[in-house]
Amino acid sequence: MKRLIFLFITIFICSLLFAQNAPYVYNVTGSQRTDGSKIVDIYYNILEPDGDTLRVTLQVSDDDGSTWSIIPADSLLSGDIGDGILTGTGKHIIWNAGEETIFFEGTTYKFKVIADDDPNPPVPEGFVFVEGGTFSMGDHFSEGGSDELPLHDVTLNDFYLAETEVTHQQVIDVFNWAYGQGYINCSSSTVTNAQGNSQELLDLDDSDCAIDWNGSSLVFGGSSYASSANCPCIEITWYGSIAYANYKSLQEGLDVFYDLSDWSCNWSANGYRLPTEAEWEYAARGGINHTDDFRYSGCHNEGDLTDYAWYSANNSPNGTKEVGTKLANQLGLFDMSGNVYEWCWDWYDSNYYSSSPSSNPTGPGSGSYRVGRGGGWNRSAYSCRVAYRYSYSRYPTGSSDGIGFRILRKIP
Repeated sequence: MKRLIFLFITIFICSLLFAQNAPYVYNVTGSQRTDGSKIVDIYYNILEPDGDTLRVTLQVSDDDGSTWSIIPADSLLSGDIGDGILTGTGKHIIWNAGEETIFFEGTTYKFKVIADDDPNPPVPEGFVFVEGGTFSMGDHFSEGGSDELPLHDVTLNDFYLAETEVTHQQVIDVFNWAYGQGYINCSSSTVTNAQGNSQELLDLDDSDCAIDWNGSSLVFGGSSYASSANCPCIEITWYGSIAYANYKSLQEGLDVFYDLSDWSCNWSANGYRLPTEAEWEYAARGGINHTDDFRYSGCHNEGDLTDYAWYSANNSPNGTKEVGTKLANQLGLFDMSGNVYEWCWDWYDSNYYSSSPSSNPTGPGSGSYRVGRGGGWNRSAYSCRVAYRYSYSRYPTGSSDGIGFRILRKIP
């Protein structure tokens, strides 16, 4: 193989791309190593005005750019190439050209470094990808209440959903950060939001609450119903779960979904939020490959439920259990049945299914109660059904030892 002499080009026009907020690749340089390894090092800078993750690919021409017929094998490329590439300088692609099946011979090769908005951004750590689709929502077995009927088709977009319910430790970490930013007020009895319409977020003086305030920070203290910081957070209100989603978004530089002045939702944001009822049930059923005859998340028969859920029949001693200690459902989601009920965004309305929109429904416009889903450690198998809707006394200001939450991340 002759030593390759490379000329480097990019295919972008700067003025056009900035006008369109498209990615811009510049200062592409490269060389073949002289150690006999036949490895080619390619360096480039990339600017993405919107800060999105990018998909970077490499093409090679041996006819002065008339065609770009040489596509390096993915297995022979490493470094800053492929999905999930961020804007920045000094990006480095390593191409093991000597292992290609192509016999390189010539004096001039040109490169094309291409950057596109990444259609498959990396899944955030601790989340699973839920591919959108259409499913039949509600009670398939005529064993629930009238509020689970009628069956109706719902179509949802893609989203990411947390693998587990949010734990005490996760709440402590985010709320302590929020306290340092002046977003919350803490005392020995309560945590409230310092901005907007003040509401109780955590009920610290309830004997079941496992989080304490030591005068300077929130710490895990444990309780009779939560022996570990990795148990799902309890005694958190609906407002607390909403605030947590906002603070986690702010912590990571993302747009917040919720206005804490009126607790409304901006559905176009890109951060974290609660799932809607429809999103929750779709994910609990297993997403696009769900099985309609699954009564519970991950299984059909009550005899198998003990493998997937902590509930009244197998929960001894009483109390929540560490998240992720039972089997996951088909999507890799844990505790969608059992452990604790989970707050959803929606107001509860027993007749809503009769008029619910078919595409990405977000629930009634008002109500008294917010919906909880999934059953809990002290509830029967009946309450752990994927169609079951829990609303009794679930005021957004309320909290208990049996309800927590998990969060959803919008896909950019």
